Amino acid sequence: MSTLSKREQLKASQELTTNTNPAKKFYKWESENKTFSYYHKGETKEESKNILIDLPFRFVTLGRPLFCVKGFNEKLKLGLYSNEVRSVKDEMTVRYFDKNQPIIAKGIWEEVKGPADNVGGKYHLSIYGYDLDNKEIINIDVKGNGIGEWGNLFKRSSSRLADEIVIVKGYKDGKTGAVKYTYPTFELERAVSDDELDEVIEALDTLKAYHTEYFKNKGAIDIEETDLKETIDNDEIQDDLEF
Repeated sequence: MSTLSKREQLKASQELTTNTNPAKKFYKWESENKTFSYYHKGETKEESKNILIDLPFRFVTLGRPLFCVKGFNEKLKLGLYSNEVRSVKDEMTVRYFDKNQPIIAKGIWEEVKGPADNVGGKYHLSIYGYDLDNKEIINIDVKGNGIGEWGNLFKRSSSRLADEIVIVKGYKDGKTGAVKYTYPTFELERAVSDDELDEVIEALDTLKAYHTEYFKNKGAIDIEETDLKETIDNDEIQDDLEF
Protein backbone atom coordinates (compact mmCIF):
# COMPACT_ATOMS: atom_id res chain seq x y z
CA MET A 1 0.00 0.00 0.00
CA SER A 2 1.32 3.46 -0.90
CA THR A 3 2.44 5.68 1.97
CA LEU A 4 1.88 8.82 -0.12
CA SER A 5 -1.11 11.05 0.55
CA LYS A 6 -3.69 11.45 -2.20
CA ARG A 7 -2.29 14.88 -3.04
CA GLU A 8 1.27 13.51 -3.21
CA GLN A 9 0.09 10.68 -5.47
CA LEU A 10 -1.64 13.22 -7.70
CA LYS A 11 1.50 15.32 -8.02
CA ALA A 12 3.68 12.27 -8.65
CA SER A 13 1.44 11.07 -11.46
CA GLN A 14 1.49 14.53 -13.05
CA GLU A 15 5.28 14.46 -13.33
CA LEU A 16 4.87 11.80 -16.01
CA THR A 17 2.56 13.93 -18.14
CA THR A 18 3.78 17.51 -17.73
CA ASN A 19 4.76 17.72 -21.42
CA THR A 20 1.09 17.54 -22.44
CA ASN A 21 -1.03 20.66 -22.23
CA PRO A 22 -3.73 19.83 -19.64
CA ALA A 23 -6.37 22.10 -21.20
CA LYS A 24 -9.24 19.99 -22.53
CA LYS A 25 -10.88 22.73 -24.59
CA PHE A 26 -9.48 25.80 -26.33
CA TYR A 27 -12.06 28.58 -26.60
CA LYS A 28 -12.04 31.48 -29.06
CA TRP A 29 -14.48 34.34 -29.54
CA GLU A 30 -16.81 34.06 -32.55
CA SER A 31 -17.54 37.67 -33.48
CA GLU A 32 -20.48 37.00 -35.79
CA ASN A 33 -22.11 34.54 -33.39
CA LYS A 34 -21.40 36.73 -30.33
CA THR A 35 -20.15 33.88 -28.16
CA PHE A 36 -17.21 31.54 -27.62
CA SER A 37 -16.61 28.29 -29.46
CA TYR A 38 -14.27 25.34 -29.07
CA TYR A 39 -13.02 22.77 -31.55
CA HIS A 40 -14.41 19.27 -31.20
CA LYS A 41 -12.10 16.70 -32.74
CA GLY A 42 -14.24 13.83 -33.98
CA GLU A 43 -13.16 10.39 -35.12
CA THR A 44 -13.35 11.58 -38.73
CA LYS A 45 -12.80 14.93 -40.45
CA GLU A 46 -16.54 15.16 -41.10
CA GLU A 47 -17.30 14.76 -37.40
CA SER A 48 -14.80 17.45 -36.38
CA LYS A 49 -16.25 20.93 -35.98
CA ASN A 50 -16.38 24.15 -33.97
CA ILE A 51 -19.06 24.07 -31.28
CA LEU A 52 -20.68 27.30 -30.14
CA ILE A 53 -21.47 27.62 -26.44
CA ASP A 54 -24.37 29.38 -24.76
CA LEU A 55 -23.68 32.42 -22.63
CA PRO A 56 -23.21 32.96 -19.75
CA PHE A 57 -19.80 31.31 -19.71
CA ARG A 58 -18.06 30.80 -16.36
CA PHE A 59 -14.56 29.84 -15.27
CA VAL A 60 -12.03 30.34 -12.48
CA THR A 61 -8.69 31.77 -13.57
CA LEU A 62 -5.61 29.61 -13.01
CA GLY A 63 -2.78 32.08 -12.64
CA ARG A 64 -2.13 35.17 -14.71
CA PRO A 65 -2.71 35.14 -18.49
CA LEU A 66 0.13 34.32 -20.85
CA PHE A 67 0.86 36.13 -24.11
CA CYS A 68 1.40 34.89 -27.66
CA VAL A 69 1.08 35.76 -31.33
CA LYS A 70 -1.55 34.22 -33.58
CA GLY A 71 -2.84 35.11 -37.01
CA PHE A 72 -3.39 34.28 -40.65
CA ASN A 73 -1.39 35.26 -43.71
CA GLU A 74 -3.91 36.00 -46.46
CA LYS A 75 -1.32 35.87 -49.25
CA LEU A 76 0.10 32.48 -48.28
CA LYS A 77 -3.20 31.16 -46.84
CA LEU A 78 -1.29 29.96 -43.80
CA GLY A 79 -1.91 30.24 -40.07
CA LEU A 80 0.88 31.46 -37.83
CA TYR A 81 1.59 31.27 -34.11
CA SER A 82 4.21 31.66 -31.41
CA ASN A 83 5.11 30.08 -28.10
CA GLU A 84 3.33 31.39 -25.01
CA VAL A 85 5.30 33.71 -22.72
CA ARG A 86 4.75 35.19 -19.25
CA SER A 87 6.01 38.67 -20.11
CA VAL A 88 6.41 40.85 -23.20
CA LYS A 89 10.11 40.82 -22.26
CA ASP A 90 10.37 37.05 -22.78
CA GLU A 91 11.57 35.63 -26.09
CA MET A 92 8.95 34.60 -28.63
CA THR A 93 9.39 32.64 -31.84
CA VAL A 94 6.77 33.41 -34.49
CA ARG A 95 6.35 30.85 -37.25
CA TYR A 96 3.92 29.36 -39.75
CA PHE A 97 2.21 26.01 -39.35
CA ASP A 98 3.95 24.99 -42.57
CA LYS A 99 7.34 23.87 -41.29
CA ASN A 100 8.84 24.44 -44.75
CA GLN A 101 8.39 28.18 -44.30
CA PRO A 102 11.14 30.22 -42.62
CA ILE A 103 10.71 31.54 -39.07
CA ILE A 104 8.94 34.91 -39.20
CA ALA A 105 10.59 36.54 -36.20
CA LYS A 106 12.35 35.79 -32.93
CA GLY A 107 12.78 38.07 -29.93
CA ILE A 108 10.79 39.99 -27.33
CA TRP A 109 7.39 41.45 -28.26
CA GLU A 110 8.85 44.81 -29.29
CA GLU A 111 11.15 43.00 -31.75
CA VAL A 112 8.63 40.58 -33.26
CA LYS A 113 5.66 42.96 -33.35
CA GLY A 114 6.51 44.58 -36.70
CA PRO A 115 7.44 41.42 -38.66
CA ALA A 116 4.44 39.55 -37.21
CA ASP A 117 2.02 42.37 -38.01
CA ASN A 118 3.30 42.50 -41.60
CA VAL A 119 2.11 38.93 -42.20
CA GLY A 120 -1.11 39.01 -40.18
CA GLY A 121 0.11 38.13 -36.68
CA LYS A 122 -1.60 39.79 -33.71
CA TYR A 123 -1.06 39.93 -29.95
CA HIS A 124 -3.29 37.51 -28.01
CA LEU A 125 -3.92 36.70 -24.37
CA SER A 126 -3.92 33.03 -23.41
CA ILE A 127 -6.04 32.66 -20.28
CA TYR A 128 -6.03 29.32 -18.48
CA GLY A 129 -9.03 28.57 -16.34
CA TYR A 130 -11.00 25.85 -14.61
CA ASP A 131 -14.52 25.00 -15.74
CA LEU A 132 -16.40 24.04 -12.57
CA ASP A 133 -19.41 22.75 -14.50
CA ASN A 134 -17.44 20.32 -16.68
CA LYS A 135 -14.62 19.67 -14.18
CA GLU A 136 -11.80 20.45 -16.61
CA ILE A 137 -8.95 22.84 -17.33
CA ILE A 138 -9.64 25.12 -20.29
CA ASN A 139 -7.88 27.80 -22.30
CA ILE A 140 -9.54 31.03 -23.42
CA ASP A 141 -8.07 32.98 -26.33
CA VAL A 142 -8.66 36.75 -26.15
CA LYS A 143 -7.61 39.31 -28.75
CA GLY A 144 -8.23 42.87 -29.89
CA ASN A 145 -10.62 44.91 -27.79
CA GLY A 146 -11.33 41.84 -25.68
CA ILE A 147 -7.85 42.30 -24.20
CA GLY A 148 -8.88 45.76 -23.07
CA GLU A 149 -12.00 44.34 -21.42
CA TRP A 150 -9.90 41.79 -19.54
CA GLY A 151 -7.54 44.57 -18.51
CA ASN A 152 -10.45 46.55 -17.13
CA LEU A 153 -11.53 43.58 -15.02
CA PHE A 154 -7.98 43.15 -13.74
CA LYS A 155 -7.71 46.84 -12.79
CA ARG A 156 -11.01 46.70 -10.91
CA SER A 157 -10.64 43.35 -9.22
CA SER A 158 -7.10 41.95 -9.40
CA SER A 159 -7.08 40.95 -5.74
CA ARG A 160 -10.30 38.93 -6.18
CA LEU A 161 -9.49 37.07 -9.42
CA ALA A 162 -7.70 34.17 -7.72
CA ASP A 163 -10.74 32.82 -5.87
CA GLU A 164 -13.78 34.21 -7.67
CA ILE A 165 -15.66 33.01 -10.72
CA VAL A 166 -15.33 35.03 -13.92
CA ILE A 167 -18.51 35.25 -15.98
CA VAL A 168 -19.01 36.30 -19.59
CA LYS A 169 -22.63 37.38 -19.87
CA GLY A 170 -22.47 39.54 -22.95
CA TYR A 171 -20.43 41.51 -25.44
CA LYS A 172 -19.76 44.96 -26.87
CA ASP A 173 -19.88 46.16 -30.46
CA GLY A 174 -16.83 47.55 -32.20
CA LYS A 175 -16.04 49.02 -35.59
CA THR A 176 -12.84 49.51 -37.58
CA GLY A 177 -13.52 51.44 -40.76
CA ALA A 178 -16.47 49.71 -42.37
CA VAL A 179 -15.91 46.45 -40.50
CA LYS A 180 -18.17 45.77 -37.52
CA TYR A 181 -17.38 43.16 -34.89
CA THR A 182 -18.11 42.10 -31.32
CA TYR A 183 -15.90 41.25 -28.36
CA PRO A 184 -16.59 39.71 -24.93
CA THR A 185 -16.99 41.47 -21.60
CA PHE A 186 -15.80 40.00 -18.30
CA GLU A 187 -17.24 40.31 -14.79
CA LEU A 188 -16.88 38.56 -11.44
CA GLU A 189 -19.89 36.52 -10.36
CA ARG A 190 -19.17 35.10 -6.90
CA ALA A 191 -16.48 33.64 -4.67
CA VAL A 192 -15.43 30.02 -5.17
CA SER A 193 -17.14 27.95 -2.46
CA ASP A 194 -15.21 25.94 0.12
CA ASP A 195 -16.43 22.74 -1.57
CA GLU A 196 -15.03 23.93 -4.92
CA LEU A 197 -11.65 25.06 -3.62
CA ASP A 198 -10.03 21.60 -3.57
CA GLU A 199 -10.69 20.88 -7.23
CA VAL A 200 -9.53 24.36 -8.28
CA ILE A 201 -6.29 23.93 -6.30
CA GLU A 202 -5.70 20.52 -7.90
CA ALA A 203 -6.28 22.02 -11.34
CA LEU A 204 -3.81 24.80 -10.56
CA ASP A 205 -1.22 22.25 -9.37
CA THR A 206 -1.64 20.37 -12.65
CA LEU A 207 -1.21 23.52 -14.73
CA LYS A 208 1.79 24.66 -12.70
CA ALA A 209 3.53 21.33 -13.25
CA TYR A 210 2.93 21.60 -17.00
CA HIS A 211 4.15 25.22 -17.18
CA THR A 212 7.26 24.43 -15.13
CA GLU A 213 8.27 21.93 -17.81
CA TYR A 214 7.05 24.14 -20.66
CA PHE A 215 9.14 27.16 -19.68
CA LYS A 216 12.12 25.00 -18.77
CA ASN A 217 12.07 23.98 -22.43
CA LYS A 218 11.79 27.67 -23.38
CA GLY A 219 8.16 27.40 -24.40
CA ALA A 220 8.38 24.51 -26.83
CA ILE A 221 4.90 24.26 -28.33
CA ASP A 222 3.18 20.96 -27.73
CA ILE A 223 -0.49 21.73 -28.30
CA GLU A 224 -1.81 19.52 -31.07
CA GLU A 225 -1.71 21.57 -34.26
CA THR A 226 -5.36 20.83 -34.99
CA ASP A 227 -6.33 22.32 -31.63
CA LEU A 228 -4.16 25.40 -32.07
CA LYS A 229 -5.18 26.00 -35.68
CA GLU A 230 -8.82 26.11 -34.70
CA THR A 231 -8.15 29.07 -32.38
CA ILE A 232 -6.88 31.04 -35.37
CA ASP A 233 -9.23 32.57 -37.89
CA ASN A 234 -9.02 35.20 -40.58
CA ASP A 235 -12.65 36.28 -40.74
CA GLU A 236 -12.48 39.09 -38.20
CA ILE A 237 -10.61 42.39 -38.12
CA GLN A 238 -10.16 44.12 -34.79
CA ASP A 239 -8.38 47.22 -33.52
CA ASP A 240 -4.75 46.64 -32.66
CA LEU A 241 -3.78 47.47 -29.10
CA GLU A 242 -0.44 49.06 -28.30
CA PHE A 243 1.77 47.27 -25.75
